[in-house]
Amino acid sequence: MAALGANTLGLGFAQDLPLRDKWLTTLNSLWPTQALLIFDDVTDEKTAEGFLPPAGLPCRVLFTTLLDSWRTGDIANRCCHSRKRSTLELVEAIAGKEVREARGEEIAERSGGLPIEICPLAIQLESDFRHGLMEPHH
Repeated sequence: MAALGANTLGLGFAQDLPLRDKWLTTLNSLWPTQALLIFDDVTDEKTAEGFLPPAGLPCRVLFTTLLDSWRTGDIANRCCHSRKRSTLELVEAIAGKEVREARGEEIAERSGGLPIEICPLAIQLESDFRHGLMEPHH
């Protein structure tokens, strides 16, 4: 992660800066971007919590784990809340405000926050709306 910050992002690190600080600086530089960070084999929830971007930023994080369940509901709540907002924003960007207002909640629920589910549905609904096949407020 420190090498990514130095070589790809052009972050200038002091030579005596500890590796952990370089890592955290790189991570903080990525939060405002549309990066997808994948953390493989996360061994505990507390560690994962430190890698979540602040709410509302475009960076996404995917954790893989062998844990049977997440006991910390806060992480799931933050992710779900952010995912729903992001889904509604994506629907509006693709299909417009009218479609978001009429069907955004339904799309958010059906898609599970997955763009591969959101985009085709939003595109179809935008076309339906444009051709008068969908009422503005469903």
